[in-house]
Amino acid sequence: MENNTVTFEKKWLDRAIYYRFKINNWFLQKFGLNGFAFFAFAWGVAVTILVYEFLLKHQ
Repeated sequence: MENNTVTFEKKWLDRAIYYRFKINNWFLQKFGLNGFAFFAFAWGVAVTILVYEFLLKHQ
């Protein structure tokens, strides 16, 4: 069986923010695609709640 390797090209944001790419790559390797997706979802929920509570609610 052949060794499958995946290659990809970094987007401009990943090149501009080097540590963002390193952290995302580490999470993908440790938790897999489903774990990474759950982590991104959890951060999105947390940021949405913070923005609503501190910025939008007091207008």
